Amino acid sequence: MLFLTEPSAQYKESFLEGLKEFQQEGTLLQYNLPRLTADFDGYLQHVNRVYNRTSLPPDFVPDTRYWLIEGDGQDGVYVGNLTVRHELNAFLLKVGGHIGYQIRPSWRRRDMAGRYCSWVYRRHWL
Repeated sequence: MLFLTEPSAQYKESFLEGLKEFQQEGTLLQYNLPRLTADFDGYLQHVNRVYNRTSLPPDFVPDTRYWLIEGDGQDGVYVGNLTVRHELNAFLLKVGGHIGYQIRPSWRRRDMAGRYCSWVYRRHWL
């Protein structure tokens, strides 16, 4: 079963494995893997804080992040992440948009992005 959820410590190990895959292909290098491993709860607090406009740097916009998980419960596998930006700044109007996503390299070519975007559209804009 494939589903979206807010980032959670429940999927920490699978998320970190996925992050290794991204970094091996040269993406998501801004994440410090040893630091995330050591302070995953701090990372989750940061992710949840980004929705609050008052805690953001001036050039950032509030967003909500989701993880795509395959499987049930604790055995779920992190497949990718999706960000819904609730506002756009000048930069994002030119090169970004309201939805951003990454699919873990080993899970690509399975229409995950299409499923993601469809779910987010129904949840946030209908």
